[in-house]
Amino acid sequence: MLSAAAARKMVINRFGGIVQKIEYAYDDTHPKYKGEALKDGYKVVFEINARTSSWAKWDVANDNSWDSFAHALPDMISIDQAARSVIDKSGQTNTFVQKIDFLWDDEKPLYQGEAFNKGVKYSFEIYAYGGVYQKWDVSTGDETWSEKYYNVR
Repeated sequence: MLSAAAARKMVINRFGGIVQKIEYAYDDTHPKYKGEALKDGYKVVFEINARTSSWAKWDVANDNSWDSFAHALPDMISIDQAARSVIDKSGQTNTFVQKIDFLWDDEKPLYQGEAFNKGVKYSFEIYAYGGVYQKWDVSTGDETWSEKYYNVR
């Protein structure tokens, strides 16, 4: 099964820019990563088959939102660093970051999302400047991991 980090890398290698959001969408027959990436003047909406690592969707359109935050990117942690931080904070190397989004706000750019590990769900918000957690909620008793995400990393 394609890892979330490998899926993000596939998008960047093909498109450049940044992955703005990515989510693992479980389906018994076609598990996939879906999301959006941005670069100067463009946005791509993508889907990657998690079993075959093949592109299921790749739609590029014009988008000017890059201009609002491109200047700040060197001062922010990357989406990969945010995902790695969530895994590290969970204390479990097999925690799976199922969904992560980048939200731009001049004052408080954030990465937010959800991660899972064997009956535990983590909800998080990470300040993109410096990687400080604004929110870290842990819920136990969530069987989503065993039902949907046990086979991905």
